[in-house]
Amino acid sequence: MNVVDLLGPVVERVLSAGKLLSSEWHRIGGPRGHGDKAAIDSEIEAQLRLDLLELLHCDFWGEETGTHMTGHEYCWVVDPNDGTADFLQHRAGSAISVGLLHNAIPVLGVVYAPIAPDGGEDCISWAEGLPAIIRNRQTVHALLDQLRLTSNSVVLVSTAATSKPELNAELCAPAEFISMPSIAYRLARAAAGDAVVGTSLVPVSAHDVVGGHALLIGAGGVLIDQDGGPITYESEERMRRFPCAASAEHLKHVKSLSLGTGSACFANNELKTRTQPVLKAGNRLPSATIFEKAPLASAVMRRAGNQQLLAPYAPRGAYIPISRVF
Repeated sequence: MNVVDLLGPVVERVLSAGKLLSSEWHRIGGPRGHGDKAAIDSEIEAQLRLDLLELLHCDFWGEETGTHMTGHEYCWVVDPNDGTADFLQHRAGSAISVGLLHNAIPVLGVVYAPIAPDGGEDCISWAEGLPAIIRNRQTVHALLDQLRLTSNSVVLVSTAATSKPELNAELCAPAEFISMPSIAYRLARAAAGDAVVGTSLVPVSAHDVVGGHALLIGAGGVLIDQDGGPITYESEERMRRFPCAASAEHLKHVKSLSLGTGSACFANNELKTRTQPVLKAGNRLPSATIFEKAPLASAVMRRAGNQQLLAPYAPRGAYIPISRVF
């Protein structure tokens, strides 16, 4: 099947669903819901489930309406409102994420923020067979392998970063950190070249990242865990929650995040790495940092040529020396 032919119809369905999310955002009295559950989430997913299965009848993995897994070679993966808790607190930037897996590999992704943090709306999409990702109907060649960590760089982090602005500024230096809801949207914006980093500080599930993962593939990037291993979707168990490996006693309260070219983990106390490269402004990130066992948090990594680059970073920021991690 040519999934490129599916992309236009999928984008149309997602944009239509975005109107529901936007209407809920502007609802008198505010969006319905509490905590990390919003009524609109289930309503959007129910509609998308019908729409997507009409386009391609296959397996389905949803955050709100459940899963239907039969072993079909294709599987839709949907998060109807990634960043619900922030949405309910009226923080702009939550996103609808739709991904399509083919034999457990992301081959199509659409991430749409109808109320983007910097105003307007933002839809980023890609399907296998396209030469580059598409952003708001325009082709984007992000050139991820040419990015460097400089004073002009941006690190995308969760909204929790705003509680410790000085620390985040220090750890992200020389880059600037920007907080926003939705790991799906942070990955999408990294794929579009808006940032050298997109990260989640907590374990994630397939619905959180498949759409963004597809976009990274389309832009020449990859999605990895804190050990530098690839995020994969080969089993239902794997899709539910990417595994944690917090077996080492010194890794209590570990946080991790991603750099444009790598990932790393840090603990409140000592965290050992097999190498301790230092990130330098203007340079490519160091190449062979292997981390000891630690809980998962998804990360973005990019490739330079055929060499896979890994580099450490700290919670909501970039790695300096290991001793500076809280």
